[in-house]
Amino acid sequence: MSFRPYLLLTSVFLLTLSFTVAVTAADQPERDRILQRNGPVIEASEVVSETNESVTYKITANAQPGSKRSSGVLRVEYAGMKSGNYRAGVEAMSRGAYDEAADRFHQFAAGEREWERVYGSFAEGEALEMGKHYAEAAKAFQVGLTMAPKHRLFLDITYRLGMNLAWAKDAAATKTADDLSSLSKGIVGQPAESRASAIRAAMAFAAGNHVKFEEFSKKAVLRSADEPDAWFHFNLWLAESYRTTGKAKDAARIIDSMLPALDGDAARKAKALGVKGMALIEIDPQSAMLELLKLDALPFGSEEQRCESRLQAGKLMLAEAKALAASPNTAKDERKLGFVKELERGGRFLLQAASDSLTTIPAKEQAKVLLQSLPAAP
Repeated sequence: MSFRPYLLLTSVFLLTLSFTVAVTAADQPERDRILQRNGPVIEASEVVSETNESVTYKITANAQPGSKRSSGVLRVEYAGMKSGNYRAGVEAMSRGAYDEAADRFHQFAAGEREWERVYGSFAEGEALEMGKHYAEAAKAFQVGLTMAPKHRLFLDITYRLGMNLAWAKDAAATKTADDLSSLSKGIVGQPAESRASAIRAAMAFAAGNHVKFEEFSKKAVLRSADEPDAWFHFNLWLAESYRTTGKAKDAARIIDSMLPALDGDAARKAKALGVKGMALIEIDPQSAMLELLKLDALPFGSEEQRCESRLQAGKLMLAEAKALAASPNTAKDERKLGFVKELERGGRFLLQAASDSLTTIPAKEQAKVLLQSLPAAP
C-alpha cells in the first residue's frame, strides 16, 4: 500500500477541528432557554424579564432586546438553575428530602434578580407542598406573588397558593378563589375560573364535602397543551384523592387519560404511573405489580418513586408467593414450587433495594422492618 500524505493531513485537520469545536463549545457560557408552544427553542444570553404580556430577552449581551408574547411561551429555563442552591434543591427533591430542598430553594430565592426570587420561592413552595407542610408552602407561594404580581407565572402561583391554603384548611383559600373568579371576568377569562374551581374542589375535599368536591372538580377544565403545569398538578392530585378515598378505578381512569399527553415528559409520566400502580393494589394486584415494576425498570423517575415502587412491588410479590404456597396443589407441583421460590427471591430483592435507597422517606424504613420480619432466606 502506498503512503498517502494527504490522507494523514486530512485526518490531522479533522482531529484538530473537532478538538477546537469541543474546546470552543466548552468555553461557551450557559444560555437561558425559552421553550415556545409552537416554534424552535430560543437560546439567549439573558432573559431580561417575564411579564403576563411578554418575555423579553437578549440573544447576545450587546444585542437589542427581543420579545415573545407570554401566551406563546411554554417554559423558561435559566442557566442559573443548573448550579448552586437551585440544582442542589432539585437533587434533594429527587431523593425525597423535601425539607432540605426547601432550605436550598429558600437560599436561592434570596438572589438579587427577579427570576431568582420568583422561581426560588415557587420551588420552595413545591418542596414544602411535597413534604405536606401546606401552611408553610402557601407562605412561600405568597412571597413569589408579592415579589412579582405581574409575572408570567402569576396565575399558576396564585393557583398553587390557593390549593395549599385549602389543604391547610385556611379560610384565606376562599378569597384566593374569589380573586381568580374576578379575574376570569376580564381578559384572563376561563383559565382563571378553572383554577378557582380547582381550589374550591380542594376546599370541599378537605372539608369532607364530596358532593361539592365532584361539582367543582368537573368545572376545573384545564388543558394539557395550553396550561400543562396546572393541568398536571390538579389531575394528579385528583387521581390521588380518589385513590385515598377508595375509588381506585376512578384514580386509574384519570391517570390513563393523562398518559398520552405525558409521552414527552418522562419525569411526570413516572409520577402518574406511580399513582396508578398504587391505585391498582386493592383492585388488581397483578396489574399493580406490573405497573410498579415498569416504573422501577424504566430509566426515569426519582429515587423516592423508585423506593416506594420497590417496597409495594416487593410486598405484592411476597403476598403472591404466600398465596400460591398455600394452594393445595402447589406442594405436589415442582413448577409451582419453583415459581414460589422465584417470587420470594424477587420480593426480598426489591425490599432490599428499597431499604438501601438514598431517600429518607418512610418507605425505606418500612422495607427494612418488613425484611427483618421475614424468616431467614433459604
